[in-house]
Amino acid sequence: MAESVQVGRSDKSDLLLTIEKRVRGGIRIELISSVASTFGEQIRNTVLSTLAQLGVQHARVQIDDKGALDHVIQARVEAAVRALWPVQGLGVWPARRVKTKEVTKDRLRRTRLYLPGNNPDLMLNAGLFGADSVILDLEDSVAPVDKAAARVLVRNSLLAVDFGSSERIVRINPLNGDYGVLDLEMVVPEQPDTILDPKCESARSVRDVEEKVAAL
Repeated sequence: MAESVQVGRSDKSDLLLTIEKRVRGGIRIELISSVASTFGEQIRNTVLSTLAQLGVQHARVQIDDKGALDHVIQARVEAAVRALWPVQGLGVWPARRVKTKEVTKDRLRRTRLYLPGNNPDLMLNAGLFGADSVILDLEDSVAPVDKAAARVLVRNSLLAVDFGSSERIVRINPLNGDYGVLDLEMVVPEQPDTILDPKCESARSVRDVEEKVAAL
């Protein structure tokens, strides 16, 4: 029986991706997309490039595309690969980067816009609303089965999505669980403006996050 994994969602601005692990035969891509005639080659090239950078030589890839941008495609491919193969290093960063605006620690935080970390469509235009802060949530709004894929998508969104003048906050999972440290290891190198420690009940919790961020 071949090993396989499915990630993503069959929703707007996303894609449902299935990768089957193989030992021979190269990369085989099966693409379903309403924009295949225009962007099919670009989608395939993004998948192939991401797989190559992650060291995958043999796999069957099925894609049900709903208009995903390159950084979303990369995130979904990387998340699937991480579930099937060991991945060394920081993974594959998006080719397109936005210039982030400097955010000061002392600023008004009157409005905070929470965005589920596994929903790229809500992230794409979040900066247009002018919220003081946008919170990319990896905790309560993301089911446990989707957390690994969500942290890759949030990392890529920090690099590729223009959130305007909004402060970019990542809400991690608690450090005393299975996901919090992995969240920090994925997103801290991409320099979000703020880390939100959920359900914080002690000064020790704040110091634990601070120490891990400093180490990273």
